[in-house]
Amino acid sequence: MPRLTTRIPSEEVPLDKVTRHDLKTDRFVEEVGHTVEYVSTHKDLVARYGGIAVVVVLLIAGGWYWRGKQAETRASISAPP
Repeated sequence: MPRLTTRIPSEEVPLDKVTRHDLKTDRFVEEVGHTVEYVSTHKDLVARYGGIAVVVVLLIAGGWYWRGKQAETRASISAPP
């Protein structure tokens, strides 16, 4: 059976190093599975930190909105009539 290779400008890399098992496993799918398993076993912890993250994002967004409104109000007050 001929050996499969690919041409790279400086060297040849053999392609037959990838085994059939490696082709059947998908690392992304495995990582998603591990993440789902972790989340399902640590629901309370994920909910707590998720809630904290939502509150932080809302505080930042609210502060940004408030600051913009304050600047708009100052600009309208200081503008000549």
